[in-house]
Amino acid sequence: MPADQVPVEMRPRLLAWGIRYLLPHVWYLYPPGELLIQAPFEICLETMMTAAKPSVQRLHLSNIFAGGRRYHIQPTPGGFRIVTTHKVFWRQRRRTKPTAILSGRFAPIGDDLTQIELDIRIRTGYLLDFLLLPAFMTSILIYVPWNSTLVTMLIVLLFTLSWFGHRYNAMMEAHAMVWFVKKSLADFIPVQFMALEGDTANVLYDNRDFEEAWQKFYTRYRME
Repeated sequence: MPADQVPVEMRPRLLAWGIRYLLPHVWYLYPPGELLIQAPFEICLETMMTAAKPSVQRLHLSNIFAGGRRYHIQPTPGGFRIVTTHKVFWRQRRRTKPTAILSGRFAPIGDDLTQIELDIRIRTGYLLDFLLLPAFMTSILIYVPWNSTLVTMLIVLLFTLSWFGHRYNAMMEAHAMVWFVKKSLADFIPVQFMALEGDTANVLYDNRDFEEAWQKFYTRYRME
């Protein structure tokens, strides 16, 4: 249906639907996530900012800096923002530009429990950057005396490959930043134990039950 034939009352609804569909598939890299930390948010932020600095005193974090990767943390009202870069190996003293942004918001739960809400999106400048090379090649291809169908397919292929290449690179950086957050706050992530059913035969409730079970096991083992 042409745009001018869409009823006026349906246009805001279609616009809202388009935004809800495009944002998760174009701008955002992963669905929003949550992380539960057993520490006040001030300690969470201080721990991450300390972990972002490579040090021989924190060798257990050395793998997050592989390939010369660095993490840049900026405190924001009620949260933080992280971007990451790494070395350009063919040019000394040169680093890549950030392609993704991780935003975190602190939601305190009590005195020593904090929920961190995370979302990751492509940096706006990098999102538009995928148009540059395909647009330049398109300006050349349209003057090539080839079949118009072939030219159209090549142009579509160029934009598609550029988009997927840019998005894949941004997703790799997003994965590295999420890993950094979890790794740096690992000491504060509460351990969750799987709950067992009360009527499970293998659950032992006191020392006497344990001793009886052990004696049965030992007797059976000796008889074998």
